[in-house]
Amino acid sequence: MPLVEIGKYLNMTTVNLLHIFKVSASDKWTIQFKGEAPIIHTVPRLLDDVIQKLHEKIEFNRRNNRRDIVNKFVLSGFVRCEKCNSLFSGRSQRYLVNGSQYNYISYYAHITKPRSACDGISTKRLEKLEQAVFETIFENIGDEPRFQKAIKDSLPDFKMIKDLKNKIKDGEVRLKKIQKDIDKLADALLDGILTKDTLKKKERDLLDEKASINKTLENDRNHLDSLPDIDEVKTKADKIRQ
Repeated sequence: MPLVEIGKYLNMTTVNLLHIFKVSASDKWTIQFKGEAPIIHTVPRLLDDVIQKLHEKIEFNRRNNRRDIVNKFVLSGFVRCEKCNSLFSGRSQRYLVNGSQYNYISYYAHITKPRSACDGISTKRLEKLEQAVFETIFENIGDEPRFQKAIKDSLPDFKMIKDLKNKIKDGEVRLKKIQKDIDKLADALLDGILTKDTLKKKERDLLDEKASINKTLENDRNHLDSLPDIDEVKTKADKIRQ
């Protein structure tokens, strides 16, 4: 509400209202009696929930209910410069036609500051950019056969996953075999089958092999864990396309 209207409602002048808002309105209120130390009262915030809802509504309006924008810039915040990764933001410029009527030119502008920091494209007409983007989206999502092919091409093939799982299984089997061989070395020494030097060499060779297999297994397991679940990706992809 404008200050003038608030002043009429409260029967106060605009000057007094401004003084209250700028000087008196605070989260603390000080009272000082003559010859006494000032007494400071903390004023609790009584409208926290209301203020939070107002902020949320303002933010929602800023994103979704803007009335000061002639055109809706649906790609604002989604298009980035290929060179510096800065965002492009929607802009409009108006110009007079026949001395009384305004026409508008809409475009997306590179918002890097300072602009001289990047020599990429500075602006792009709205119609050309949006047409290119939405045609690309339709080709990859709206066209279902093409979309399914793109999903299939991006997924790891079943044979590779199966080979990776078999490799991990073989490594785990080999680790168990090595541990059994290490445990047998002590018995071989007690039975007189091996000398101490021979035992140390065999033990060192087995431990080196064990460490190498553990390292390979760790890499293979991390690789397998990083691969997407094929059925889950297909389900999500179909939901996205719809």
